Parts: sequence; C-alpha cells; structure tokens
Amino acid sequence: MRYPLAYLSLAALALTLAVAPAGSPSPSPSPSPRPSAGAKTTSPPTATPAATGVPVIVYPFTSSSGLPAKTGADIAGIYVNVFQTSGGIDVLPAPGGGTTPQLQLALARKAHADYYVTGYLTPLGDGVSMVAQVISSETGLLLYSKTVQLTGANDAAAEAVVARQAVLAYSGTNDLEAAQAGVSGSPTPTPQASNAVGLGNLLTLFKRTVKTTPTPSPTPAIKPKRIVIVTHMSGSGIAPAQLTEATNALSAYLYRHFTIRSTAATIGADGAGADAICGTDRDATIAAGRIDQQGGRHPKTTATLTLFTCFGAKLYTGTSTNDNLNRAIETAVDTYATAHPANS
Repeated sequence: MRYPLAYLSLAALALTLAVAPAGSPSPSPSPSPRPSAGAKTTSPPTATPAATGVPVIVYPFTSSSGLPAKTGADIAGIYVNVFQTSGGIDVLPAPGGGTTPQLQLALARKAHADYYVTGYLTPLGDGVSMVAQVISSETGLLLYSKTVQLTGANDAAAEAVVARQAVLAYSGTNDLEAAQAGVSGSPTPTPQASNAVGLGNLLTLFKRTVKTTPTPSPTPAIKPKRIVIVTHMSGSGIAPAQLTEATNALSAYLYRHFTIRSTAATIGADGAGADAICGTDRDATIAAGRIDQQGGRHPKTTATLTLFTCFGAKLYTGTSTNDNLNRAIETAVDTYATAHPANS
C-alpha cells in the first residue's frame, strides 16, 4: 500500500516527538491586568525612617500628699514637650506601673529605652521643690540629679532643657560639662510651649494660699565651693513615701545654703561608705538625715542631720523637733548652716 508523502511526514514527526526526552515547558508570562478606567493606582508603602534620637522614657513625677495628684504627670508632660520640640531625643510612652525604682528600671529596659527620667515633688513655701533624675537603663546608675525650687511652669521647662542636655551628653551627643553647667546656647522654653500640655492648674498651684508661710532663710549670693552630697533619709517604721518626701525636703533646704548633689546611696552611722559616695569629689561633705516620730495625742517629728567628710569622719550632728515634718528638717538644716556657713 502506498501512502501519501504528507502522511509519511506527519508519522515521522510523531515518532520523533515520542522518543524525545520530556521537558518542563516554560510557562508563558501572565499578562499584567490593565487598570480599569477610572481606577486609582496604589503606590507601594514607603518604609518609615528609623528613629535617630536617643530613646528616653519620662515617668510621671512622684508627688507628696500636699500636692494635687495630677501635678506629677503635669511636670512629666513639660519634660516630654521640651524633649520633643528640642529634638535629639525620641520620647517613648511611659509604661504604666512604674511606681518604684526597681519597676521603672525593669520597664525601661523592656521598652528598650537608653535612659529614663524620674523625679519627686514636695511643697516648699509658695512653690514646689523638685528633684529630677536621669538614670541609665543599661546600668541602673544615677547619672544626673538636680534639686530646685519651682515657682511656675516655665521653671520646670527650663530644668527640662538642662535634663535634655544631660541625656545627650551621656549618650555622646553633647559635651557633658556644658550640659551639667547649663550652656547659654540652650533653647529657652516659652510660656506657650510650657502651657501646650494643659498646665492651667499647675500655674495656679504655685500661687496657692498656705496656712503658715515660713520666712525663707537668706540665700548667700555666692555659695561655698564645698558641696553637700545628700543621701536618702532613714527612719524606723516610716513609710517609704514619707522618707522620699523627707529626702526631697532635706535637699531643698540644703540647696538654699549650699551647692548640692543627690545620691540614692546611704551612709552608715559610723561613716561607712563615705569614700564610695564622694567618688572624685574629695572635698565634699555627706549629709545623712533621719526622722523619728513620737505618737500620742499631739505627734511630733524629730529630724536628725549628720554631716560626714569623705573619709567617714563625723563633722556635725544636730536635731530638731516639730509637729510638722518639713519644719523639723528646715530647722535642722538652718542650724547647721548657721554653725557651719562654709560647710566645713
């Protein structure tokens, strides 16, 4: 039988395809769908730039019983406002529950903050005494501490500027000595910037009427060169919050007469630990305070003030008793300042 030539050619082609090795065919690229008329095109999301400032947490300041509960949060709000508007710092949200030094440190580390700011507030005359501290989250060490008397919101804003300089200095951004001294080139907070965080009640707080206004001790034009290092006060059976309040008052009253530096460390009754507390400030004195309360119908508080040298030698001891805690501490400090005006 004869087959047509075309039929033989098709048979040969089929045989060739049958014995050829199988291969995976290359899929044809799917055509990109064309946007329908009038449809909006969505651009790919742009990556958020990484934060470049120093990560810092500002905890609400602890307030003593003589101040409105909101005062500590208002002061912290001033610091946050200054930090954010001045630049160089990324303020992280303050975690809730940071009410003790141990919890504040743990929460700051969990939030990956390099530093955190905390502080204490207590009434003092017609104003407020404030202790502001900058603490390293990595080491837990107190890097910067300052005790000042505030008479208005702008005073707190000015101190926030100095605290910002300290943070940047310890992070290697600014010069440390300039930060601790408060360089004149710092941005000056304006009343508008301070009030932007809602501080109406804070402004009136400093103008409140007090039942008894103590006569302020005269502040020398030039304070002695020898500084006082203020340690945390002690007391038997005294609540921690009250000891903190007493320590703030001690710092504030000493600041009237001398240049001070605060420390969380304590010194023994025999002067043990003085060398470590002084560090490189070998010419400083160390102030240790103790409060004891007598019960009864008319309870009174006795404040004991002891000054040590950096070698642990006792320089001075004096006591004062009053029915008001702050007045007892104030009298004890004024008595020492009168007897030792040069802090020596």
